[in-house]
Amino acid sequence: MRRFALLLALAGVVCLHLAMRHKEPPLVAVADIGPAMNFGWVRIQGSVVRKPSLVWEGEKVSYLSFSLKDGSNYIRVAASGDVAAELDESGLLPAAGTAVQAGGTLEFDRENRFRLRLHSPAHLQPVSSPSVGDQSPAATGAKGDMR
Repeated sequence: MRRFALLLALAGVVCLHLAMRHKEPPLVAVADIGPAMNFGWVRIQGSVVRKPSLVWEGEKVSYLSFSLKDGSNYIRVAASGDVAAELDESGLLPAAGTAVQAGGTLEFDRENRFRLRLHSPAHLQPVSSPSVGDQSPAATGAKGDMR
């Protein structure tokens, strides 16, 4: 009986994992972000305010960040390590005014300032925006893979 319970629990965890691999993080407005969303996976679509700031370590970018405005507010988008280096080397860094969709985890500091952390270069995608302020998935047509 004990082995059956363990097997059933393990099967349930595997099923949950498989189901979540195919679920996209929600597309949210920056104004709707709050401290309760710390470490939550989200997608944000907006316009890059100015070119990304880069921190170099030797010949390679070790950190990058830029501000994204979605029509409701601003958020800092950041990447570090291999993700930052790959974005730079592949030429995927967005220019000022570019409409993008960024997906990752939200991080808050002690003063409740937040930023979006990119975990893969694939989580930053250029989009053709009908209206930067319109965040509905129907209006954006965005369905990028943000896992």
